[in-house]
Amino acid sequence: MSDILDSFISPLQSGTIRAPIVDALTLARAAFSSEQFLQLELERVFLPQWVGLCHGAALPNVGDVLVREFFGMPLVLVRGGDYQMRVFHNICPYDGCPVALESRREATELVVAYHGWRYDLQGRLKAIPYWDGSAEGDPCSLGDRESNLSEVRSATRFDVVFINLDGRAPAIDEHLAPVTQLLEQYGYDAGDLAAIQDDKTSAMVNEGLVVEANWKTYMENAAINILHESFTHASYNKSPEVPRVKNGEKTHFIHIQKPLLGFGYEEKNVQQTYDRTPMAHF
Repeated sequence: MSDILDSFISPLQSGTIRAPIVDALTLARAAFSSEQFLQLELERVFLPQWVGLCHGAALPNVGDVLVREFFGMPLVLVRGGDYQMRVFHNICPYDGCPVALESRREATELVVAYHGWRYDLQGRLKAIPYWDGSAEGDPCSLGDRESNLSEVRSATRFDVVFINLDGRAPAIDEHLAPVTQLLEQYGYDAGDLAAIQDDKTSAMVNEGLVVEANWKTYMENAAINILHESFTHASYNKSPEVPRVKNGEKTHFIHIQKPLLGFGYEEKNVQQTYDRTPMAHF
């Protein structure tokens, strides 16, 4: 661990975290409660990497606007007239106020509530009412002042909108290459995994789910997977009724490639255990 992490996690705590899984303990309390630790996570994990922000199905039509926050940073997603998805900092360059106060459908422009500056769906300034004395206001009168919305680097793959806030991550397809290569082995491609465009799916995606918890706690408990089942809970190792573990030995396989960590198992094991049609391999 780096010197910065050592200030949060003692050598003793580090040893227990890195111990074999049967003896290991979770991260130290500071990792869940310290504002400084959160800032370190932002710097090391969330800002320099591609992060999924929402599903493209949440903005199915041109002019759809979605207001989101990412670790306290106000963002606004807009489906442009060219059907491209764009993500902007939801801050007006003039007055620092939100560009969009709430999500909406099929807007033709973005109008800042405070001073009425108007932007097109590509984030370009269209009008600055009465700045030059005219009702519309000519953006050219601003000279060299920054006026367009500040765009966040983004890309949509698998119908997931990814963002990279510091702009320095590798190309999105390079980042996702381990996933796409793995999926190709099973005959899947990006189109197969895109969200289904129907009313039920759209309603589910748009409503979303907000959990007031530390993100690590949520992921540890909500992302149920083979690691969680067969190692975190000792009882799973002893039970013959779990297809991923038999007689204390794992029957699954692990795939690690760059940022990808995947778990898999044989469908026949699920059929033998639960006597029902299995789901996908992963």
